[in-house]
Amino acid sequence: MQWQDTCYQQPKSCRVDEFTIVGTKYHQALSEQISLYAKSNINSRPGRGKREVAIESITVDDAALVAQVDACIYDTVILYMDGFIFNDHVSSSHNRWTLQLDNNRWKWINFQILHREYNTNICQE
Repeated sequence: MQWQDTCYQQPKSCRVDEFTIVGTKYHQALSEQISLYAKSNINSRPGRGKREVAIESITVDDAALVAQVDACIYDTVILYMDGFIFNDHVSSSHNRWTLQLDNNRWKWINFQILHREYNTNICQE
């Protein structure tokens, strides 16, 4: 998930096409979010919070070349806007990612937040 650090620290340099499949709803939604962050000067900074990911399960459909990944994310990353704190919420969430094999590389086609809580780490439970 290195792309998240890169894209949120430098949204103007983010290349969403490298890790999502063009034409999917997820590609469109993420492209719009990153574009908004770039236009609004919203970004994160190295060392200002962290995003911990714990993979809970992986299911692969070999026939469809699709994988489903369930993960828990604990996120303390701080977002800034023009140098001021824009979002410093601490959150944790159970998520489901859907990826599709595209030219021998797994790319995201969907992302769901199944359950989210603030100011706690449900990933440790």
